[in-house]
Amino acid sequence: MTLRCLLLTASTLAPHLDALLAADHRCYPRVVDRLSRERAELLLAAAELRVRLWFDEHGEPCGYTAIHTIAAPVLALLEQPPATAPDRSFVQPAKAGEAAAGVYLFNYSIAPELRRSAASRVLIAGLADDLTAMPQSLPVAALCVSDEGIRVAERFGLRAHARLEVGGDLETVMLR
Repeated sequence: MTLRCLLLTASTLAPHLDALLAADHRCYPRVVDRLSRERAELLLAAAELRVRLWFDEHGEPCGYTAIHTIAAPVLALLEQPPATAPDRSFVQPAKAGEAAAGVYLFNYSIAPELRRSAASRVLIAGLADDLTAMPQSLPVAALCVSDEGIRVAERFGLRAHARLEVGGDLETVMLR
């Protein structure tokens, strides 16, 4: 399968927001795991954001990766997570003028039928390139909803740090 990719930043993401949401909904069968429009719109204000939006051979959104910098208060919440959080909206990108204290792996997913395929390996290779383009001295964090997500985070050197209940589900806080 041949995939096509758009590399986006905060300033170029807005016209592709619906496609990003379509990719997210295709990747996550459970509604509780899906990205809301409100949370997706937070990405538009990010000081540093890299999104790779992937399309299948039919031109349909089939996956995406997204990483952004985070400010010190957000990193502190991930390093010392509260017992519960109503949703992931507390992990907001660092905005223009805010010092970056860390990098957050916002998302890395592909449609279930493409997992463990050449397409998924291309998606992860793109994520590796984007992570390399971020400031290397900063800690990296992620919230993982699945064992597969944990395994990918571990490939990037992140380790399980804590468990956090988000909207009634347990997620794993990963840090490097």
